[in-house]
Parts: sequence; C-alpha cells; structure tokens
Amino acid sequence: MQTLSETSNAYWLDSEARFERGVVLAERITEAYRAQAHAAPELREAAVLQRQFSEMFLPVEPEDLFAGRVVYPLVGLSPEPCGFGYYCAFDALIAGGDRYPSWAQRARVVAAFWRGRTTQQNCRAAYPDWVRERLPTDNWTQESGVGFPLYRMAGSNLDYGKLVRLGLDGLEAEFAATPFAHVVPLFREPLDRYIDSNPDPAISASLKAIRHAPPQNFRQATQLIWLYALHAGTWNYNRLDVVLGPFLAHDLDRGDLSEPQALEMLCSLWRLIHAYSNQYNNRIFIGGKGRPDEAAADRFALLAIEATRRVRLNQPQLSMRFYEGQNSELWERAIDAIGEGCTFPMLYNDDVNIPAVAKAFQVDTEMAANYTPYGCGEYVLGHYSVGSPNGVINLLKALELALRGGVDPMTERRVVENLPATGQLDSFEAVWKSYTRVVEFYVEALAVQQKIEYAMMAGEAPFGFISALTADCVER
Repeated sequence: MQTLSETSNAYWLDSEARFERGVVLAERITEAYRAQAHAAPELREAAVLQRQFSEMFLPVEPEDLFAGRVVYPLVGLSPEPCGFGYYCAFDALIAGGDRYPSWAQRARVVAAFWRGRTTQQNCRAAYPDWVRERLPTDNWTQESGVGFPLYRMAGSNLDYGKLVRLGLDGLEAEFAATPFAHVVPLFREPLDRYIDSNPDPAISASLKAIRHAPPQNFRQATQLIWLYALHAGTWNYNRLDVVLGPFLAHDLDRGDLSEPQALEMLCSLWRLIHAYSNQYNNRIFIGGKGRPDEAAADRFALLAIEATRRVRLNQPQLSMRFYEGQNSELWERAIDAIGEGCTFPMLYNDDVNIPAVAKAFQVDTEMAANYTPYGCGEYVLGHYSVGSPNGVINLLKALELALRGGVDPMTERRVVENLPATGQLDSFEAVWKSYTRVVEFYVEALAVQQKIEYAMMAGEAPFGFISALTADCVER
C-alpha cells in the first residue's frame, strides 16, 4: 500500500493537466513562502497554508459519510505526512518534467528554489561535522548503516475535547492575541468550499452547523475532529471514546441515531483514515482508566471494535486499554475480533502501564493515565507531550560492526575506530563492551541530531493547528 506522500505525488503525475495544476500550485506556494521568508514564522506559515489548503482537500466521494480527503501539493508545509516542515517533492517534480516536457522548465525552477531551503536540508546543514560523519545518509530503508536520522514531528495527540467543547468561534476567540490567530480562518476556507460543493444534504448540514458553533451531535463532532486532524497533519487521534462517547450516547438515547447508523458512520470514518495512509500510525484509543464517563465511552468503544471487525483494514490501528474491573464486554468483544483474525484492537494493560509511565515520565498516576502509544510503540502523554524519537538505530548492525572491528562488510569501510579486532573478542564481556561502544557511538550522534531538529522545528514554523490543541502552547 502506498503512503500518503507516494499517493499525493502519483496524483499530480497522473496526467499533463493535473501536473500543470500541481506545478502552478507549487509556484503559488513558493511565491507565498518567498514573500514571507523573513517574516515571523507564524505569518510565513499562514501564507503558505492558505495557498496549500486551496487545493489540498479533495471532493467527497459517493460512499463517504463525512467530508475530508486530502492530497498534499508538490511543495508545502507538514509536520510529517509529506515531509518535515517546509518540504519539496524533488523527484516528482523532475519526473513530471520528464513526462510532460512543456512543464519541465517551470518544474525545474521550483525545484531549484527549494534546494537547500527545505527544513530537512536546513536541519542536516546544521549538523556538526562529527554528527554528519556518523550519520552520512538519510536513506535508512536501502543503505547499510547503524544510525539514521528521521525528520518529523510525530506523536501528536490533540485535545479534541477542547475542540468540541469550544467550537470554532470559541477557539478563534481564545487564539485572537496569540501566534495561532491564523488557525481558525484557515480552517474555515476549505470548510466553506466543502459546504458550497457538497451534494449530500446530511454532510452539508453538518458542515454548516460546525462553522461557528460547537458540535451538537455525534455526526457533527466526528466531522469537526476529522477535518481538524487533516488540517493539522496529525496521524493519531487519542482517546476518541472519551470525546465522542457522550455525543453518541446522547443521540442514541434520544432516538436521533440508531446503532446501525452510528456503526455505518464509524465504518466510513475508518475508510477515510485508511485513505489518509501512514501505515505506522493512525491510532485510535478506547478503554482504560481515567475516562470521566465510562458508560458513554464504552458505547463508542464497542461500536469501534465492531467497525474494525467489519472494515478489516490496516488503518486505523484501533488500540484498547484495559484494567481489572473494566466493563468485561469490551474485553470479550476485543478477543472475539482478534480470534477472528483481526489485527486490532491492540491491547494495553493499564494496571502495568500507568505505574510504569508514572515512573518513566516522572509524573503522578493521574497524569500517567493519559499515556498514548503510537507508531512503533513510543509513548506520549495525550495532548500534553510530543516525543518523537527522530532516529533509527539498527542494533543487529551494531553487533555486526562490533564483531568486525568497526568495519562495515557491505562497504568495507571502517566506520567506528578503536574497536578490538575479531580475534581479540575472547569472551562475552569483550563482545559486550565492543557492542556497547558502537551503540553509544551512534546514540550520541542521534541525540545531538534530535536536539538540532527540535530547535530547527521551533524556528521554522509553529505548526499552529497542532500547537493550538496541545497543553500549554497557547499560554506560553
């Protein structure tokens, strides 16, 4: 399955007419960036996103029950989906120019402007020489090595409870005197285009309802959260049973919505999340301690498990927290789904994890109850922390170097100095010492790389949509 980046690039290369649109959009985004190159980061971000959002949101497809499909432009801004910070799809621009020669020159001009200006390139350019020597390539999927940088701001899990509580007008009032004042106006422009172009009266009515006011029902709340996630470029959704459960229970109890209808909505959302492809994320959490209205949350959680059983896709990665004393039906339904061959829900034991998170993060158990794994299993505190480990380390490759005196047999280069030769490794302790020397050699470089990347991230763009729903950012 293609990633969102691959899907987006293929979209623009599909025909000459579409590549023309892609190049023109890339030129307009580049122009916006150039005009604000020396302005405050939030002004530059707002100018670029306004152009980017003008064509990023795709029409509603016939089977969709919610608005919200995206294709990323050939240049733009993202926390991770199509690149880190300000990105450029150099290969797609060049490939498109080769395929459609009449647009080759303009595509090359765009690519030439961005060479040396993308956030990823700026980050690598800031490495000290010794870090650059230890991390000589970014191509971790194809080249031989122990350590590689990753360029991303991953692991954001936003405060969607705040979003549905305040609604767009409430958020706009809160952000008015902050660097995030551009967030809500930028959100409303694609929202208005969806309203004007949408033939489905139910979707259109839901979009109109959330344009100003907080959502009043399950459909509206789900629509608002989904569109906001797409604007933010985030790939994880935190504890949706906590946020959406009360809306669902209210609608079911009033008879405004039936369970089959609600299930169809979730199945549609699941398909939209699958189309917003990441392969490694798109996590939704259900269950666990710390939910203020467990009964309502459980009603959502049970439907979420059923949607996963019916849709059977590799995304969303439904994940269920459990603990001794939790509603046993959640566990039974989860085990039934897994027993039928579903990969999801993944299971997390709160009775073990909450004390462990409290100890590891040095927080109290109430805060630790916000733990939210993502990606390969990294933990963050939902909407309180963003902690993406932006590096890859291949421990088996580290052992190989340790056993070969620091020489990489794939390249025949000595990449780690002052290791004992193979014949000198005459005990387990000697092997272990050599191995830990290699690991520490690369971890040191990856730690400095991560610090540089976070500093670069902070200076390039505030990522307003993520920051606005992450604790403390508005106040700070």
